[in-house]
Amino acid sequence: AAAPRLLIAGLSSVALYCADFAVALGFEVLVCENRPEALDNFAAELKPGVTLLRQFPAKFIEDGGCHANTAVVAL
Repeated sequence: AAAPRLLIAGLSSVALYCADFAVALGFEVLVCENRPEALDNFAAELKPGVTLLRQFPAKFIEDGGCHANTAVVAL
């Protein structure tokens, strides 16, 4: 089975906490964000273990980025 994955749609202060918590629980963590202002404000604060995808979350999902062990949080 695939490793548990958390896809966070949108980068914000709340997303940072969700990402940290999920990494601590052993999830593969992906954050999808395409808004320049959110990237400018929060991207530098992402910790190791979190992958930043500079694209729309819907596009990532449409392209098959999710599997049976993927949870999605929309912020």
